[in-house]
Amino acid sequence: MKKFSFMLLQNKKAKITLLFLLSLIMYFSFGFNHIGKFSTVDELHWLYDRIPQYWKGVTQQKWKLTYIHEKPGITLAIVSGTGLLEFDNPLKYEKQNNPGKTKETMSMENFYTAFRLPILIFNGLFSIFFFWVMRKITRDSWISLWSSILILSSPILLGMTQMVNSDALLWTFTTATILSFVALLKTSEKKLAFLTALFLGLSVLTKFTSVILMPFLFVISFIFYFEKIKDWQKNNNDSSREIMKISLNYLSIILGSIVVFALLMPASIIKPKYLYEGTIGYPGMEFVLWPILGIQILIIIDGLISKNKITINIIAFLQKIWEKYSKIIQISLSFSFILLLVNYAFGSDFLGFEKIPFDAYQEPIFYQQNWLKKMLLEFRPIIFSLTPLVLFSVIYVWIKSIFKPIKENVLVATISLFFLIFCAAVIQEKLLNIIRYSIIIYPLMSVLAAIGISELLSGKKNEKISKTFVTIIIIAISFVSLWQIKPFYLNYTSDLLPKKYVITDAWGYGGYEAAQYLNSLPDAANKSVWSDSTGVCEFFIGTCRKSKCEFQDDSTKFDYLVFSRRGEILFSREALTVKSRLCNQNKDIYDTISKGYSSKDKAIFNLSIDGRPANSITVVEAR
Repeated sequence: MKKFSFMLLQNKKAKITLLFLLSLIMYFSFGFNHIGKFSTVDELHWLYDRIPQYWKGVTQQKWKLTYIHEKPGITLAIVSGTGLLEFDNPLKYEKQNNPGKTKETMSMENFYTAFRLPILIFNGLFSIFFFWVMRKITRDSWISLWSSILILSSPILLGMTQMVNSDALLWTFTTATILSFVALLKTSEKKLAFLTALFLGLSVLTKFTSVILMPFLFVISFIFYFEKIKDWQKNNNDSSREIMKISLNYLSIILGSIVVFALLMPASIIKPKYLYEGTIGYPGMEFVLWPILGIQILIIIDGLISKNKITINIIAFLQKIWEKYSKIIQISLSFSFILLLVNYAFGSDFLGFEKIPFDAYQEPIFYQQNWLKKMLLEFRPIIFSLTPLVLFSVIYVWIKSIFKPIKENVLVATISLFFLIFCAAVIQEKLLNIIRYSIIIYPLMSVLAAIGISELLSGKKNEKISKTFVTIIIIAISFVSLWQIKPFYLNYTSDLLPKKYVITDAWGYGGYEAAQYLNSLPDAANKSVWSDSTGVCEFFIGTCRKSKCEFQDDSTKFDYLVFSRRGEILFSREALTVKSRLCNQNKDIYDTISKGYSSKDKAIFNLSIDGRPANSITVVEAR
């Protein structure tokens, strides 16, 4: 037995398999924890309305019903919809089994778990694909393993995966699309063209904004040309054939993704407007995508007529520009990341960002800044929600690529450029990045970090370091990051950011804990609670209201008030905008809640998420 174990550990494939399984076990161990013990506002729309509607449309062949939302969230309905096998009428179940009626919370915990667990399992098993496709790209099992481990152990990705939200699958399919296309360029395997089309279609079915991938795949192909054209010419390769193949693959991928879109959303066949505006005619994107499709057709024509002489000359010209200026991407990104780290690490705030919240989102204070400051502000929440291991590995690979060529230059350039384009697009929409909307960046950063770790170990001085040992260290560090934030994974914030700052609100976290505290009080079933956010009423066994300023009736009397950071902000805003219409009709209640906010220092329960006082769930007695 000992001999067998020794031989197993000496076998590289066996070691990698065991280490991968270890990381997968870690992912599921943390992921199963607390999975049914919180509730978010967006989930309720999916659980009670959109997911049942999609499956009603499919099972009853009422195809128009398969258009369920403007996101459109079809993949979420498919994956999470397996929960309907256990709870076929979610709205009816909630009405019959909410804690206010049953006086227990387990029924609702099981309900949430049934719809969240399929997403958790799906994304966990999908990491096998990430390993496989990274192996295709890098031909390096260790980089592939580290990429998978860092994706699986990302607190932000795990937190998002626990929620019934289209973003929980968006990051999976967008990352798969980009990696599949890069692998296709490197290997020319036909199955990768099929997979790229499949994942692109699934990405757009998850969120229409994924249409940005269509023009970006075109950009990736040119990055590949710039890196390979000299080799083609040096080795007398038929570069025209390669270019023609890539253009044909691109067009087939776009067409294939449209087919996937139509098949899984039959409403788009009945109403072609959905199909067009959800894909190649997406508002604002048609002015970019249609010219690209035209260019690809011209490249094919050029190949048939002159073996791409014109195309090759254009690529050669652009390649010189790329070679000269491409390092600006890595320079600007590494400098910006370091600048922001220094700005917050020493508490000096020389950038003057103190008054701009991390989650300002659409606040005027954000879009009044100049363009450079806006870009730094877009980077800011991402930097401090990456684990230090990932963050410093990413910075390292950027800095090294400035001075020396690195093995995976195409992939590094692709991800880096995508990050910049993504942030620029968010600025164009006059928005500030928040964790949820930038979720597609995190797996890509994990891939960059894996390449960075590999580059760090690539020198002669480090070549004797055991990759197995390094992997164990990566898993151990990742375990610590998850352990420190559990079970509130989506609220992960690096310790590099002082505790007085908050990147994102509680997102329903802490509501269960507040409700459990209230449930433990004497005569809880006969008590009345008002909460300013979702997540408490779903688990409280007494009477509970969850509105901002719109109360049930004048006679309502509350015993306890539950406050959250975002709830307080929204209550203040709504009180100003609808006070004359609603709040004045219930002045006593409004005054009670207002006084409650001012007496939080007398809280009978307080839970600070991630030890950040500004992001707390507070219970006070109504006075």
